[in-house]
Parts: sequence; C-alpha cells; structure tokens
Amino acid sequence: MFYMWQVLKFFNGFEDHMEVLMEILMSYANHTASIHMALLLRALCSAGNRHFKASIEPPLADNQGISPPPLVACLKDKLAWAFNRCHFCLKSLEVDKKCLSRHGLSSFDDENAYTTFICDRCTHAFHRQGHKTAWITASNTVLFDRSPMEMRYLKHILASCKVSARYVGTHRWEGWQRGRVVHALVILTAVEIDRQDGSKALKIHTPLFQRDHDAAFGKGAIRNATVNNFKPIFANVLLQAGGHQLFDRIVSWHFSAQAALPFWARPRKRATAPARLKCVHRYSKPFRGAKLKSCTFCQFTDDDDDDDDDDDW
Repeated sequence: MFYMWQVLKFFNGFEDHMEVLMEILMSYANHTASIHMALLLRALCSAGNRHFKASIEPPLADNQGISPPPLVACLKDKLAWAFNRCHFCLKSLEVDKKCLSRHGLSSFDDENAYTTFICDRCTHAFHRQGHKTAWITASNTVLFDRSPMEMRYLKHILASCKVSARYVGTHRWEGWQRGRVVHALVILTAVEIDRQDGSKALKIHTPLFQRDHDAAFGKGAIRNATVNNFKPIFANVLLQAGGHQLFDRIVSWHFSAQAALPFWARPRKRATAPARLKCVHRYSKPFRGAKLKSCTFCQFTDDDDDDDDDDDW
C-alpha cells in the first residue's frame, strides 16, 4: 500500500483529482477481474473505499435478465459475483478463471433460489458426493439442490411438529494425517420429529462434531434438548448420504404420514415410555483413514460390527 501511495504522487495534482483517478483504477480492476487491486484501492483512501463499494454492488436482476437473482448476501458473495470468483472456494479461480458455470440453488435461510458461480473443482467435489450433501459457500450460506417450494415445505414441517433430541454417546476417532496422530470427537444425538397425531414419529441419528452440535442444540445441552437450529445439522451431519437424504427423509415421512389415514381415523396418542436409545457407528468418517476407538454408550471399539435400522437414517 505504501508503494502504491508513492506511485500516485507522481501524478500531478493527484489529490485534487483523487475521485477521478480512483474511479479509473477501480474500473480497470473490475474489467480485469483483479480482486487484489480492488482490495488495495479500498484500503488506500476513502475515495477508493467508496468506489470499491459501488463496484461490488450488483445491478438489479431484472436489468441484467438474471433469474434467479445472484447470491450477494455478504461481502464474500459480492466479491465472487463482481470478480467472477467461485462462491464456494473464492480463491480457486486465481489460476484458472475460465472454469465458471452458474447454478440455481435454494438457500436454507430465506428459502429463495439464487444464481451462483462455481468452479470445476468444486463441481467435481459435489458430483463425487452425488449431490446428496448441502452446498456451503465461502460465506457459510447453506444451499440445497431443491426448489424454494420444497424448502418452504421442509421448514413448515420442522415448525409444525414437535422436535426433541436425546444424547446417545460420544465417539472418539483416531487416525494418521501428515505423519501425526489426529483425534476427533463426534457427538451422536437421536432426534425425534413427532406430528402428535398418533402416527409414527421419525427418528434420526445425527452424528455431529462438537462445534456443530453446540450450534444446533446449544452449548451444554447434551442430555435432553430441543433443536435450536437445523441449519448446522443439514450442513454438517456426518451421515453417509449427507444433508440431502436427510432433507428427503423428512419430507417423504411427513407426506406419507399425512396420506396414511384421515385425522378422525388415526389412533389416539398414548403416553409411553421413551424409546430405548440405540447407538450407531456407521456414518461418514470424520476424516480420511479415521478409525473408531471408543464410544461412551456401548464401549464399542470396532466400527464394523453394528447393525443399522431403517428408522435410524
């Protein structure tokens, strides 16, 4: 920044024409998709900061003919859109700026569809996962390959049903990464979604890292809790099929429960003892090469001898 300021002094009367000079340089930065130059001009002076903010504000989607509108929820999204960067890794296009494509994905936060840029590397990564996990941008926006109507239906289900959670156990994983031993703790929680109309409740095991568990259930809320936020569950659940299968599982369960019997023919809900907890260990490993070493629920030390239940997934 100091050297750039010294260069600007070579312009005669540059302080009197700072606005014009910053506008020209910022236009050049936008034209060449030079994000580093734009950020440098932003930090150089107040005029550069003003032109920087104006340059990353996208015009109205109707004027551009873009449908759905671009994702510009925060600074990182605006930088990705203004400088043709990948919304998901942001930095990966510095080497190859030609691998850009657009995707229409729905946001979990506001249930609207958006257009995003995505590079070939991120596209291949999501394809390897079979489009079954949520798409998470560099700005931590969770996107699904589903329509906004499906997204609104899912959130209606979660809001209208009774959702409860019970702590199952903590799993300790261990493995080697870059020549050293790495440990990871995964908290397994049994989430129950009940329509409270006599129909069978949906029970799902949600293995999450400690930080994601705290974001979903609240810090310290381990033994018995309600789900404060489903977003980290959909985005970071370690189920083998990821958040998209969890999405489809909830929607299909609710639809089949609605169509099963009319409300007047459904059995009355009877007070019963809580279902016996079951521990499962078959989910995506927290890191490559990880092995399950211990489980607080069943003292399990081998990840190959546990049976699964359809109700658990």
